Amino acid sequence: IEDIIADVKWDKTVSVDKGSKEDAVFWFIDQDNKEGQKYKVWFNETGSADVQDGKQVWGVLEGKDGETLSSIFKLNDQK
Repeated sequence: IEDIIADVKWDKTVSVDKGSKEDAVFWFIDQDNKEGQKYKVWFNETGSADVQDGKQVWGVLEGKDGETLSSIFKLNDQK
């Protein structure tokens, strides 16, 4: 997940109003400084994913990264 989040294309100028509840929420803890960052994710039918960080900054995961993140959460839903 760390490698996938590193590939998010962030855009601080974008403001998105998502009318639907996020598909996934997770926290990423940076082991170096022990700070946590909350992420919300909306998966799209095209395989991409819209990501919002805890500071309300939006980003997009495209292609394989969006699909991989989606599959990680789908696997966890089945357990």
